[in-house]
Amino acid sequence: MALLTGAIRLRRYQVIGELPAGYLDKFEESIKSHSFVELTEADLREEAVGWVTIDDVFDAELYRGRWEIGDTINLTLRIDTRRVPARILNHRCKVLEEERKERDGRERLSRNEKMEIKEIVKQELSAKVLPTIRTVEFSWDTKRGELYLFACAEKVAETFRTLFEKTFNLKVRPLFPYALLAREKGDEKVGEAVTGAWFAPGSES
Repeated sequence: MALLTGAIRLRRYQVIGELPAGYLDKFEESIKSHSFVELTEADLREEAVGWVTIDDVFDAELYRGRWEIGDTINLTLRIDTRRVPARILNHRCKVLEEERKERDGRERLSRNEKMEIKEIVKQELSAKVLPTIRTVEFSWDTKRGELYLFACAEKVAETFRTLFEKTFNLKVRPLFPYALLAREKGDEKVGEAVTGAWFAPGSES
């Protein structure tokens, strides 16, 4: 938990858009609707994404007192990934395909039958795989309109941006030295141009 302990690496953002009237009540409802839901044994998803509290990654009871601190909103993004190794999946599928062909006295199976077997095997093996858990915290100063994301990896940052914008119906814009200078000078067009260049294909962070 980078926000609570140890050294930190972070990204800094500006939150774009006006806060709606009674925004904390609206945010509470939206945060709860985007809270983390664990993968189940019958779940064929490989990834689950949602909000949890900053002090307990297994706690998704997100009533207002758990994430509001003064003028800031503080949450943890939890990403659970559960993938069955491809070689094991393919081997098990071939075994079941051969068993079905032998049982039915056939030389080959249809595409739909193979897909059906693959789904069965995937569900069977997924139930035996423990997910890997990744978490990243953020702190959003709603008065200043600035947000700190305590991670640097681009893939995680993109997952965060997607869920943040769905939850709060607001955009985030990275704050880099040039963007900060543009903001200080009140030149929003320069800031938008810098942001556009940053997210252009082939750009790196």
